[in-house]
Amino acid sequence: MGLREKPTMQLLVNAGIYVVAPEVLQLVPRGREFPITDLFTQLLAQGQRVAAFSIEDEWADVGRTEELRKARAGV
Repeated sequence: MGLREKPTMQLLVNAGIYVVAPEVLQLVPRGREFPITDLFTQLLAQGQRVAAFSIEDEWADVGRTEELRKARAGV
């Protein structure tokens, strides 16, 4: 047993920037919530090509208005 001071975690996160071919948009149902991850799962199940671009940089979750304000202000 031991003690680890402030362990470092390295995880991949979804940054929320997507580029899809126009024909893929027909798979997105209208009028209801549809997570982008469900679209990726569907495409992969169909044997379609799905790719990712890794960015190694800092990021900020701006999913709430206050975080967006902070990010815009450079805080």
